[in-house]
Amino acid sequence: MQHVLRVGRLGRRGARRRAGRRYRDGLPRRRRGPGRVVGRLPHLATDVRLRRGGAGAGGTDAVVSLLPADQVPPDAGARPGLTLEDTRWLLTDIAENTDQASSVTAVPAGVRSTLVLTGGRVAAFLGCNQARGDAEVVRDRIELGPLMTTRMACPGPEGEVEQQVSTVLEGSVPWSITGDRLTLGEGALQLIYTAGS
Repeated sequence: MQHVLRVGRLGRRGARRRAGRRYRDGLPRRRRGPGRVVGRLPHLATDVRLRRGGAGAGGTDAVVSLLPADQVPPDAGARPGLTLEDTRWLLTDIAENTDQASSVTAVPAGVRSTLVLTGGRVAAFLGCNQARGDAEVVRDRIELGPLMTTRMACPGPEGEVEQQVSTVLEGSVPWSITGDRLTLGEGALQLIYTAGS
């Protein structure tokens, strides 16, 4: 479904003021010019973009897609060409959230944890042990089967990271990509990966 919003000429502040009055959302001001982002409408899951062509006298149409937030693909903000599957993901940060506070901690130096999904399978290095199993991507979730892991003892930082990774990589795991960063999990614990080697 689409909605067409009539605004003024490209780049005119008056057009943006009219758009702001129309929606009353306090649109953040952005760079002017054709094809520039005017602002994000909080009740829409898309930006409003101005573009040339198709305009009547004295105006230009800005076409926005009305998409409920739960219908926006989880990789909508991904770097062009980057996909969840067939990419080697390197764990860089771990986010912990409570009712009182949230914190993001970098993976300790010397600790490496990776994740690869391909062909309905997942392969992960948890921090000390290897893990493999079935994985099915269903919209914004990765449905993981039981993971088969090696059984090395993991003291120190490697063991701590492995415990957190293992906690998230279980069952139905929410995912999203922004730029070149993959976030897995929700609630109290989230894993943040970067596309790499």
